[in-house]
Amino acid sequence: MKKINLIPWLSWIKLRTACDENKDDLIAKVREIRNLGADAFYLDDLFLYSNDKDSELHLFKALAAGSDVPSYVGGGVSSFEDVKKIFYAGAEKVVIETSTQDAAGLMAEAIGRFGEDAVLVSLDNYAILEDRIADIAARGIELIIQDTAANQERKRDILRCGAPIYLPVEGQLGYEQAMDSSNENLKGIISKSFTKQIPVQPVQPTFAFEDLKTNPEGLIPVIVQDYRTNEVLMMAYMDKEAYEATLRKGMMTYHSRSRNELWTKGETSGNYQ
Repeated sequence: MKKINLIPWLSWIKLRTACDENKDDLIAKVREIRNLGADAFYLDDLFLYSNDKDSELHLFKALAAGSDVPSYVGGGVSSFEDVKKIFYAGAEKVVIETSTQDAAGLMAEAIGRFGEDAVLVSLDNYAILEDRIADIAARGIELIIQDTAANQERKRDILRCGAPIYLPVEGQLGYEQAMDSSNENLKGIISKSFTKQIPVQPVQPTFAFEDLKTNPEGLIPVIVQDYRTNEVLMMAYMDKEAYEATLRKGMMTYHSRSRNELWTKGETSGNYQ
């Protein structure tokens, strides 16, 4: 799995209302997103605005059965019983929000029963699990970033923590626009769709690769430092192709002299730059 994944973000209450609770219309809406190339969709607010969870589950079950699109479902999930019912209704993953009472306990119980691949942690309140982010990342548990209140330092730490991350794009139109800017063009996607959520700025160098002095192989040395401590972390090399790939993807990409090929830091270890 890639480090950062785009996923369509649908509000259950808005979707249900727009389709007048007609299951065929619901299925058609979700299939439209699948036709855009989405591998899955994030369905939020399933229980958030309803006191009748069974009715919401009944309608969602029909959607899950008829749409053939994996769904990651959350919103008002407050107990292990909720987690079980959502899975049994057809969800691919259940999303547990960090603002939920005893979120850590609920997450542990859900993972113990269904496994780490079946649970997504929604960082709608980063502070609650701040001291466990490293542990979550080490276990490979996936995150959805929704915390608009977290400061920029915290968000940068999340993006660097090593865990697989989902960035929700609201609605079909938002997802389509993001995909139009190119799947690989992360900096463009971020600048278009996530400026209010993710404080990552597109790289805009003031020089071209041709302005740099290369060695006889057409390579330049690259020194990587920790942005907080200035500690030197590594040295690698770039050629023009690696330099342009770094700008295009928003992730550090280098030229391997031993393999004579490009490599993106973190593709194997998860520790992206």
